Amino acid sequence: MSGGRPPIRLADLIGSTIVGADGTRIGHVVDIELAAAPDYRVRCLEVGAAGWLDRLDLLRSTKHQRLAGEGSRIAVEAIDRIDGFTIHLKPDAMVSPGDDSNEQRH
Repeated sequence: MSGGRPPIRLADLIGSTIVGADGTRIGHVVDIELAAAPDYRVRCLEVGAAGWLDRLDLLRSTKHQRLAGEGSRIAVEAIDRIDGFTIHLKPDAMVSPGDDSNEQRH
């Protein structure tokens, strides 16, 4: 791997703390959105209470709009670095509200 960094396992990202560039705690990774085959690249990290419900596939069966808006997605391009189990975001990182898409999940 380039740069001599060891690979990061997807399972290690789940539960990792996400912090903003200023050190503010944003939350924990509850799910990972992957691009479709053939490359299965990480697209977004999902954060928040609705992320758990979505991970358990409970949001799709309900039309609860309030909960559907409580999850957040962070594009992988917004990540500055990963130190152990802490994910640091870039200063200009955007946290997008979650939606009810049918993307591949880890």
